Amino acid sequence: MYLLGEQPAYADQLINRLQGIPHRLLEGLAPSGPALELERSDDLEREL
Repeated sequence: MYLLGEQPAYADQLINRLQGIPHRLLEGLAPSGPALELERSDDLEREL
C-alpha cells in the first residue's frame, strides 16, 4: 500500500485527529497580545 502512495483509512483518521489538537487547545482563549507581523526572512530566528 505505502509503495503506491496510498494510506489506510485509519491513518487518515489519525492524521485528522492530530491536526485538530491545536485548534481544540486554543478554543475559547482570548489573545494575550497583538498578532505578530513578520516580514519575509531567510533567517526567522534572527527576526524573533
